[in-house]
Amino acid sequence: MPETIREHRLDLHIDGDSLAMVLATPAAAELGSLAVLLHGGPGGQKDGPDRLYSDLARSLGEKGIASLRFDFRGVGESTGEYRDMTITRSVEEYDAVWRFARSIGFGHVGVIGESYGATIALRSEAADPDAVCLLWPAIYFLDVTFAPFVTEEKLETARRDGFTIEDGVEVGLSFLEEVLEIEDVEPGIRRLAAPTLLIHGKDDSEVPFRQSESAYALLSEPKKLVLVDGGDHCLARPAEREIVNAEVAAWFSKHL
Repeated sequence: MPETIREHRLDLHIDGDSLAMVLATPAAAELGSLAVLLHGGPGGQKDGPDRLYSDLARSLGEKGIASLRFDFRGVGESTGEYRDMTITRSVEEYDAVWRFARSIGFGHVGVIGESYGATIALRSEAADPDAVCLLWPAIYFLDVTFAPFVTEEKLETARRDGFTIEDGVEVGLSFLEEVLEIEDVEPGIRRLAAPTLLIHGKDDSEVPFRQSESAYALLSEPKKLVLVDGGDHCLARPAEREIVNAEVAAWFSKHL
């Protein structure tokens, strides 16, 4: 089978650290459209959960769409300490990658964010995507999503030690305080003018699908909401991934 994409490994320097990136370009296409992929967390990496993004890069490539995925600082191949992660810092990293993406010659640039990556996409005021895809987006922080992070017990531990442990990684006090201060990224939904696709599993126990329903009601056209029966967070089963790949590739092919 002929290859559909070529992958190029790049590094982007920011504040003394290095963001590890993978630029996937269609094997037989001129520079046209590009999707920036933002992974979730805590502890997620640029290939996405169960290779979501590395597989999606191929689905997009088959439509002639390039993609750029990267590790936020402190995870994967990027440098820095994850304990220092905050929403503000993640937005700064996304904005830096966005400026790079806009600078390398693609006519149209969109964004795909999954879970916490969608949070960051919606929090940024610098990025101006031509099309958007939000996969099981974390929008309302204290509606289950980050509520387990900010219990009194967790906050007390973080105030004492400077961090707490979530999903096997150290999450710093500054992030927890920011969650309580910001509470949600609904203003980012209201600000969106680009065509937006939302995909969410109806059995998602980490980020309830009602968050995507609420977001969809606030969006202007064109928009689309895909709810997957029986799907949990990340929609990892093969049949569910087929839905994700097909819906995202079709949406970006039409709108990017």
